[in-house]
Amino acid sequence: MNRREFIASCAAAASAAALPGCASRPRREGCLFRYTPSGGLRVRCDGLERPLRVWQVSDSHLNLRDSRDDEYKDFYARMGVEWNPKLTAREAFERILDDAREKRPDLLLVTGDLISFPTLKNVEFAVERLDACGVPWLYTAGNHDWHFEGDEGSDAEQRARWIEKRLLPLYKGEDPMAYAKTVGGVRFLMIDNSTYNVDERQLEFFRAETAKGGPCVLAMHIPLWHRGWGAYACGSPDWCTAADKNWQIERRQPWAERQDESTFEFRRAVDEADSLLAVLAGHYHRLEMVSDSGLVHATAPLAAVGEILKVTIG
Repeated sequence: MNRREFIASCAAAASAAALPGCASRPRREGCLFRYTPSGGLRVRCDGLERPLRVWQVSDSHLNLRDSRDDEYKDFYARMGVEWNPKLTAREAFERILDDAREKRPDLLLVTGDLISFPTLKNVEFAVERLDACGVPWLYTAGNHDWHFEGDEGSDAEQRARWIEKRLLPLYKGEDPMAYAKTVGGVRFLMIDNSTYNVDERQLEFFRAETAKGGPCVLAMHIPLWHRGWGAYACGSPDWCTAADKNWQIERRQPWAERQDESTFEFRRAVDEADSLLAVLAGHYHRLEMVSDSGLVHATAPLAAVGEILKVTIG
């Protein structure tokens, strides 16, 4: 897909899904949402001192490496390409952060695939630039952040290994699997579902946090399933070994026959969480929005070509 087609698909998806605003919200009557191309996603939340401006940055796919990771050259060769021949992923990332430094949103929400593989150069560059922009930022991992193609072990084993070896600076001391931060009166729940699963501990974390009351936003890399969204979603009934078309290309173990039961229970818990304002994800490389009883689920466009989702809460 070229840039023009990408932008057109984003506009079509947004127009079809969200421009009229949300329908009835029987369990969330204090919160409505609306999307416009010029203003981004606006989520109503009563009681905040002022509107909270959030920039969601997803799928930057930085592809930096140096001689320190020469032993993994074969593992990152395929993902070392650029998404746009006229704008490198690094340039796109720096433009986004330069814009953030100038316009000062309240939060940068980095929802995974910040990097295309866990090289030292990728992580160091990302942390340095994010810190230097002067805007608070939160991060949760995507499936590429911890994946060296051809590395041994299951996705869960690779994630644990490379988070410990490389990605910890991105979490600033927080639990990589699940943590919460309050910004401007809104609690952001950062949950790692980058293996397409949510475990029991993450499920209990989510229930405990949403039970506290007060407005919450759930941020993950992989979106929650909705009818028509196919297998590449969390809590999808279509997800199975036969539906995994990329395991050989990505040189990893194929998916299992079904996601964990705790993942489906998590999907139900999200539907039942009255304190939840929005679910913000990435992974799809395009803007998608859908409403469940008025709760907005959105996927951000591809930051690797300079696109972000601007969200205003309040």
